[in-house]
Amino acid sequence: MRKFIWAAGALGLAAAFTATPVKACTTVVDGKKATTDGSTLVARNEDVGAWSKHFYVHQATSNGPTTYVSEDNSFKTSLPKTALRYTSMPDGEQVNGQWIFGENGVIFSDKNEIWYMEIGSGHTWAAVRVPDNKYAVIPNQMVIGKLNLKDSKNYMASTNLVKKVKAWSQNKKIKLAGYVKSTVNYSKAFGTNDKTDAIYNRPRMWDGQRILTPSKKQSITKKSYTLFLKPEKKVSPAKVGQVLSSHFTGTKYSSYGKWKGGYRPINVPTDVESHILQIRNNVPKEYAAIQWLAMARRLTASACLSTPTSVTRQARTRLIPSPPTGLTKPRPW
Repeated sequence: MRKFIWAAGALGLAAAFTATPVKACTTVVDGKKATTDGSTLVARNEDVGAWSKHFYVHQATSNGPTTYVSEDNSFKTSLPKTALRYTSMPDGEQVNGQWIFGENGVIFSDKNEIWYMEIGSGHTWAAVRVPDNKYAVIPNQMVIGKLNLKDSKNYMASTNLVKKVKAWSQNKKIKLAGYVKSTVNYSKAFGTNDKTDAIYNRPRMWDGQRILTPSKKQSITKKSYTLFLKPEKKVSPAKVGQVLSSHFTGTKYSSYGKWKGGYRPINVPTDVESHILQIRNNVPKEYAAIQWLAMARRLTASACLSTPTSVTRQARTRLIPSPPTGLTKPRPW
């Protein structure tokens, strides 16, 4: 079986950012007290099929543009004179003057905390802080539940969210769910939880929680799962890699076996890239962030603990690495 190499690069970042778009993707987030070394971990499989991905390194500069104007909606904002080094793996390039996108989940992280944000309709959004000692496995389904907006240290939301949801719940044409006694359940208001989710989304939460908290016995057919759980053992990047490699591994639901139930697994053949963003607390900030990147399926990836010279030679602009040579024997994730 062909092995694809993980590239580990130290990134000069103050924060890591990733988005969960409306494609088949699975996300894992781990608070700093839930990990083996106190890092925050943000990870994701990107599943889309035939889609060529390119990894870019944008070098720090003091000669870049000082104004940003969105090509999508003309939004304008000022930029600092000195831009930090950052990496990106864009979903595409503007070719014919028009393009579309869709997103409902966004993650913000630094070395101390992680926030998970979901975007609903009607210019609404809500965000919840990931508890330091817990993790979450997030499929293509809105998962933020009841919002305690009085607790500003752990919850945030768009202006007048409660007022809007209340009005929409009382509108006979809309009849929006998720509003009870001045409290909003965000996923009930703006998400789905139907037969499709029972096959496509919820089983992935079940599988991730099965791996990280095996003592919590649950049915794969449950209608809802607790969003944040404590892991049985501290989580390492390798353990997150195990989650994102899973096809209900070792269970009767395995897609490599009889595939009972036909549930959609976390790891699928259409993974075009898979990443883990690790921001460490025990090293200087200049190289605190590491991006573990597999340019294909997690299941067929190997750990590469140093950057191959074949990659660094191309690191100035675009990284499309050729197969590295002279590496030590990789250990499987």
